[in-house]
Amino acid sequence: MMMHHRDRPILRWSIHHCCLWGMLTVGGSLMPSIAMAQITPTTNWGGENSRLNPAGLVNGQSALVIEGGATRGNNLFHSFQQFNVANVQRVYFANPANTSLIFSRVVGGQPSNILGTLGVNGLASLFLLNPQGVIFGPNAQLDIRGAFTATTANAVQFGNQGTWAIAPTSNPPLLSIAPSALTFAANQGAITSQSQNLVGAAGQSLLLLGRSVQLNGGNITVPGGRVELGGINGDGTLALQQRGNQFEIVALQGIPADVTMTNATTVNLRSNNGGDFVVGANNFTLSGEGTQIQTGLADNVSQPNAQAGNVDIQAINAVTIQNSATIDRLIPATASGGNGQIRIEAKTIDLLNGGRINSTLEGRGGGGIVSLKADVIRIDEVASNRQSSGIQTGVESGAVGTGSDVTLQARLLQITNGGRVETDTAGTGDAGNITIDLTGEFGSFGLSAARRSRSGIGTFVERNAIGNSGKITINADSVLFQDGAKALVNVAGQGQGKTLAINTIGNVILDGAKPFPGSTPSGLLSLLRDGAVGRSGDIKIRAESLIVQDGAAISTDATGQGDSGNVDVVVRDLAVFDGASPTGFRSTIGTSVERLFFPGFSFVGNAAGQAGTISVTAREVQLTNGGYFASSLTDAPGAAGKIIVNATENVIISGTGTTKLFSPSGSISFEASSGLFTETSDDTSGAGGEIRINSPNLDLSNAALINSLTSSRGPGGNITLNVPEINISGGAQVRVTTLDTARAGDILLNAADRLVVSGTNPNFVPADSPDLQPLFSASAILADTQPDSSGPGGILRINAGDAIVQNQGTISVSSQGQGAAGLLDITARSLLLKDRGSLTAGTSNATGGNINLNLQAALLLRNASTISTTAGTAQAGGDGGNIQIRSPFIVSVPNENSDITANAFSGQGGQVSIDTLALFGLIPRSRSDLAIALGSNEPSQLQPSRLRSNDITAISQIDLNLSGDVRISQLDVDPTQSAARLPDDLLDRSDQINQSLCRVTQGSQFILTGRGGRPTSPIVRQLTPLRTWEDIRFSQVAETAEAKAASMVQMPGTRQIDRLTEAQSWYRSDDGKIHLAAKVNRAKSSWMSLPGC
Repeated sequence: MMMHHRDRPILRWSIHHCCLWGMLTVGGSLMPSIAMAQITPTTNWGGENSRLNPAGLVNGQSALVIEGGATRGNNLFHSFQQFNVANVQRVYFANPANTSLIFSRVVGGQPSNILGTLGVNGLASLFLLNPQGVIFGPNAQLDIRGAFTATTANAVQFGNQGTWAIAPTSNPPLLSIAPSALTFAANQGAITSQSQNLVGAAGQSLLLLGRSVQLNGGNITVPGGRVELGGINGDGTLALQQRGNQFEIVALQGIPADVTMTNATTVNLRSNNGGDFVVGANNFTLSGEGTQIQTGLADNVSQPNAQAGNVDIQAINAVTIQNSATIDRLIPATASGGNGQIRIEAKTIDLLNGGRINSTLEGRGGGGIVSLKADVIRIDEVASNRQSSGIQTGVESGAVGTGSDVTLQARLLQITNGGRVETDTAGTGDAGNITIDLTGEFGSFGLSAARRSRSGIGTFVERNAIGNSGKITINADSVLFQDGAKALVNVAGQGQGKTLAINTIGNVILDGAKPFPGSTPSGLLSLLRDGAVGRSGDIKIRAESLIVQDGAAISTDATGQGDSGNVDVVVRDLAVFDGASPTGFRSTIGTSVERLFFPGFSFVGNAAGQAGTISVTAREVQLTNGGYFASSLTDAPGAAGKIIVNATENVIISGTGTTKLFSPSGSISFEASSGLFTETSDDTSGAGGEIRINSPNLDLSNAALINSLTSSRGPGGNITLNVPEINISGGAQVRVTTLDTARAGDILLNAADRLVVSGTNPNFVPADSPDLQPLFSASAILADTQPDSSGPGGILRINAGDAIVQNQGTISVSSQGQGAAGLLDITARSLLLKDRGSLTAGTSNATGGNINLNLQAALLLRNASTISTTAGTAQAGGDGGNIQIRSPFIVSVPNENSDITANAFSGQGGQVSIDTLALFGLIPRSRSDLAIALGSNEPSQLQPSRLRSNDITAISQIDLNLSGDVRISQLDVDPTQSAARLPDDLLDRSDQINQSLCRVTQGSQFILTGRGGRPTSPIVRQLTPLRTWEDIRFSQVAETAEAKAASMVQMPGTRQIDRLTEAQSWYRSDDGKIHLAAKVNRAKSSWMSLPGC
């Protein structure tokens, strides 16, 4: 990569240094007097003092050569009062035979200025120690084929042999082994560099270790070697280790130094076998555009096992990468190799204002890892050059291999204002995984206000790529995505989207969108894009609670060829989906094939696949103010996915939210229901998805909707509600419907305790479509067909305890299209239709459906309620459907206009079959009866609803000869069965007999039928002659008295009871029997008392 650097003024030094520019040239060499003025050896070592040779020749060029020194084994020691290298000057240490390490100390109290070339005339490694500091100027260069260490340490430790300190002492002791440590004291100087070409030997180490290390605008290059920056601020020790030709710090005792790289400084370690960049610091700062750490492989590297090298940065306090500075790991297009890692560990890690970490594969190989570990990690803002802060690893176009993984470990992680963490593949191979492990909170907020770049986490398979996305895993105490921030798995090439998983012990919150044109909500998204082949990934959430609000979304979608992923949510407490964003997006979970989940997008392609399953498990699930779940299949082979909701306590679905549809001409806003939706539409034969709720309680209210819709050739999905207590009110609906040729789905409701369908919501009726009011406004359970459809209606089965349909609520399997209506089958203890409540299986111009009611106790119709399978309501053809009712009691209060009808307009009337013990308040009517009662034979007028009476009809309004049948039969009851329990509110309590036998002034009645000793069942059809109860204490009384006493009671079936009188007392007859009497016996007795009236 070609880097461009700004021209910078040469650093001006002191007046003393300026004097160095007065020089003469003799054969290209500097004058000896000038050279010796820069470097002054100490003089207390006698014959081992360092000597300067100003007329030296190194590599054919003039140089100041430093000779002499004290040799100890393979080590050579030099000592200087001052040590400087002037600009363009060349200073070399002589390298005697068998010398591998050269140690040079400066004891004069002044920093060393390296402005020219410093080298070793041989292969030895060089240590330069100056406690006052070392400064590398813009033109400083190294010509050292071994390792180089510049340090402000004041002593070098040589294992057990001793220490060589910065002090003008006598000759060094026998220090013949490799150094083991560097010791530091207070008041040291810094190591600074502006060198544009500080090049270390390939494969060797270059260590800069001081009180602080400042690289300001230069370049350091050590191909395949090791660059280590650090030191000690104050007293302390750095433990050294020699590994091959390289030295490295292996332990630190003390306060680490601060290290900064600014102003387009570059450290480059790329080679045929990588190189390592290491920092051990208190604070490390990498700042400024063009400031880079470059690791990886060089061009034209073909070694199959070549290593790309490592970056290892450890700081006690903070690591800051900012202002477009970068750490770049690269395997170029002509290279092969991989592995290696970028590892950063600190108390806080900040990637700010375009600060970035990149790991890129352009050739073959890849792999490796980017790992950040801290207490707090912050990734924030976008730079002016539009570079987002963050981390990106990728496989580039034409590359073959695997992208680097990203691992973030912290207590707190914040990705904000356009910051991003991304892995992608545009070549052949998988994108890297992203793993976030936190002990505290994760937060991703918003977008860059200036750049409109969204924050988030993403893994991508680009167009024309072949490979899988990475896996995203977030483990945290809590997770927040806000103001448009996202976690995204995106497949646009050929490959599989992997799982996006969030695991928390606290809450997961997805919150809203920034309100500007084109903005989209916060969310968790997994997409298979148009033209892609593969599968979008799954989304899994495990948390205490999940809150999705203000238009945020969880979505898996496929607009390419393949399935969309599943969404699996398991929370211990609440799952809440509430509200909409200012831009019209509603809070949601969605899976789809072909159609992008968010409104306003349109993709055309050859999509095919199965939409994913949505599964939500919680203590309580809430979908409010437009919140919804949806699974859809549009214009593609395949099927819609399932929606499964499991709640241990409640499911609450309520209200509407404002949404928008976008088009080139603008947008349309409207209110859309909260609810659960599955849909197949357009040119597809795939089946609709199932909706299933398992919960103790379901509260569906205020225009909420559970809907399985087919507007295609594929059958609609089924709805199953396993909920003991179901309450549907305020215009809410449970619905399966067809708009095309396919059959609508089925509904199965298992409400073991209670089902209530009640009320309307007229505010939810489209203003320009008042004819749709019954359809849109009523609380309802519907398995129906829509106008212009030809598919049949579905089956609606209800198993309930007590079922109540009231206040214009309806349960319907009607057809408004060409297809037949469906089947309504209800099995319950009791059924109450009240205040225009209705059961319908009618049609506008097709065959009516069937209604079967199997009730254990009673059917009660009140206040204009209806049971109807009438066909041809649009005054068209179609046969009336059938109604079959089996109930011990069927009751309707007279003159409330509650009807049971199986009529047809021009077709054959249906059949009404009723099996009951008692039918009260309803009148079976033939066509002739109805015409007489209405006073008209006009077909359009022959409607029982025009009469105040409660009627049962099965007629043809056009043709008398096509009327159906009304059959009422005595219910066949097994006498061995126990009596059925009547509903508590069968009739108003004010209409019932008085409960007290002692209230003689009230109009109560008491009837006793039965045999002496045990009452009979109240539902036995044929009652045998009854006997009064017998008190066994008086069994000796004569039998002749029994006949006399029995004559006082009229037996059922013998004659009509003219008058019923309340029993007021009881008495014992002469034969010893006990009898009830209508009048109080005034006889006084020592054991008989008056009733307590």
